[in-house]
Amino acid sequence: LKGRPLVGAIGSLGVRRDFNAVAPLAALLGNADVEVGRAAARALGSIGTPTAAEALLNALSNTPPGSLLDVCEGLFRCAETLRAQGQRQPAAAIYDRLLAVPGAAHQVRGGALRGAILARQPDGSGMLKEYLRSKDYILFSAAVQTAQELPGLEVTQALAAELGQLPEDHAILVIQMLGKRGEITSVPALSAAAKAGSKPVRLAAIEAMPM
Repeated sequence: LKGRPLVGAIGSLGVRRDFNAVAPLAALLGNADVEVGRAAARALGSIGTPTAAEALLNALSNTPPGSLLDVCEGLFRCAETLRAQGQRQPAAAIYDRLLAVPGAAHQVRGGALRGAILARQPDGSGMLKEYLRSKDYILFSAAVQTAQELPGLEVTQALAAELGQLPEDHAILVIQMLGKRGEITSVPALSAAAKAGSKPVRLAAIEAMPM
C-alpha cells in the first residue's frame, strides 16, 4: 500500500494495538511521505508499549519539523499508558525527554512538565517547587496548573511560599490557584498580597480568600 490507503492501514494497527506491528511501524517513521510517518508515530503511541516508546525516542532527534508534533503526541500516549499501568519511572523518563526537546511547541513543553510531575507522585512536589521559580512563563504556568491535580498541604504551602517573590502576572496565577484549592492555610499569604501587592494582585487576593 501507498499514500492514503497505507495511512488508513497504519491507523487500524494503532487502534488494534497490535504489539507485533511495532517494528514495521518504526521503520515507517522516516518515510518520504510525511503523512505516513505521522500516522506511524500516532499508531506507535496508541500501542503504547516500552518498545514502541523506544522507537519513538530513537526517532525524535531526526524527526523533520513537520512531523515533530506527531512523534511527541505518540510519546505522550506511551507515557500516559505506562503511567496508568503503574510504570511511573519509564513514564517520567519519557516526559523528561519531551521537556528537553529543542524548539518544542509550548503545548509539548507544558504537557511534558505536567506529566513529569504527576509521574513522580507522591514525590513530585519537589519538581513542582523547582518550576514555581522558573522565569519561563510557559513552564511556570504549567507547574501552577498541575498543582490543581496535586492534593495535600505541602503543595498549598509551596504555592503560598513563592507568592511574595513573584512578578505581577505570575503572582495572580498563583493566587487564582490558591483560591481554587480553597485551603485555610493560604490565608496569611493571601492577606499579605491583599495589603501589599499591586492593585490587580490585591483584587485577585481578595477574590481568592477562602470563605
